[in-house]
Amino acid sequence: MGRAGFYKVSYNGELGYAYGDYLSVGGGNGEDPGWGNSGTAYTTSTLNLRTGPSTGYGINLVMPAGAQVQLTGAADS
Repeated sequence: MGRAGFYKVSYNGELGYAYGDYLSVGGGNGEDPGWGNSGTAYTTSTLNLRTGPSTGYGINLVMPAGAQVQLTGAADS
C-alpha cells in the first residue's frame, strides 16, 4: 500500500517523481522491505512520472499499472 507524498524514482532509466498513494512496496518473495530511500516499488494504476515533487511540475511520461520502479530518494510532501 502506498504512502502520501512524492517519491523520487527511476523507471526504465528515466528519473522523476511519483505520488506514493499509487505505489506499492514489496518484494516478490512475500517480504515487505518497508518504505525507505531505496528499493523496488510497483505502480497500482497508471501513474505520471513528474519532473518535480508536486502536481505543479510537468509530466515526463505516464507509467502503466504494474510498472516496476526503483525508489531513489525519500518522500517529499
